[in-house]
Amino acid sequence: KARGIDENYPDTYFFMGLLEIQQGSADDGRAALQRFLAMAPAHRYAPQARQVLASSVSADKSQTSQSK
Repeated sequence: KARGIDENYPDTYFFMGLLEIQQGSADDGRAALQRFLAMAPAHRYAPQARQVLASSVSADKSQTSQSK
């Protein structure tokens, strides 16, 4: 809903990304966080977004290697 009101508000993508990842939609969450960082690379939440992205990618790699 917030995205529909102002799709240029970066905080929307940050919180949407966290929520998507938490709910199991890692790809959608990463996409939202990447869009957030593209929109606001110096935002106060940017370090946290980068950390969550790195953790999410790392978790995916570990799941992939375990399933082989």
